[in-house]
Amino acid sequence: MRKKILIFGATGYLGRFMVQASIAMGHLTYAYTRPLKPGTNSDKDTKVKTVQDFKAMGGELDDHEKLVGILRQVEIVISTVAEYPG
Repeated sequence: MRKKILIFGATGYLGRFMVQASIAMGHLTYAYTRPLKPGTNSDKDTKVKTVQDFKAMGGELDDHEKLVGILRQVEIVISTVAEYPG
């Protein structure tokens, strides 16, 4: 059964695999990421590329209104956001 899924932390190590697997399984998948800009950090550049790939697959959530609208529609929310010790 096709589900509507929202994945937070989509450019992280686990998140990008979750997005790819969800799409491969035929689910309508939304990927939420924090805004990223190209820089000198190769990890950041990799995340920028990942976001570009997700956008090419069909979507983006870059503002509050879009996010709220999607939250009202999805059936499943997955968080792959890493916890960093402070």
